[in-house]
Amino acid sequence: MKPEGSLQTLIDDVALVVRNTDDEHEITKRVAERLSALLTSDYRLPPEFTRPSNEHHVTYPLYIAPDDSWPLASVVWNEVNAHPCTDTRHGASLESTREPNASSATSNPRRPSRADPHASG
Repeated sequence: MKPEGSLQTLIDDVALVVRNTDDEHEITKRVAERLSALLTSDYRLPPEFTRPSNEHHVTYPLYIAPDDSWPLASVVWNEVNAHPCTDTRHGASLESTREPNASSATSNPRRPSRADPHASG
């Protein structure tokens, strides 16, 4: 059995949402609820997915659905490379404010990505 606040639980939940919901606003709402629950739990991404770069933000793919219908990624930046429109205290999307490098996990259910985990996004 999977722990309640696990990344695999989030992946499984998002897969169900994407498979059973056609409305992108509803998908976004449901995924945000699940992501918020994970990020407010004691769950932490492994350090290899939260390392910042002093030169650019870094996108770490965490999961890509087997049918390429949606990816899950961690986006990490620090104050040196924050975009002027990015609030580095809270990130561009939902995140854990307990992480020192302002890392976030994001999901875009309709835009698959096979980005190089070491390239900027």
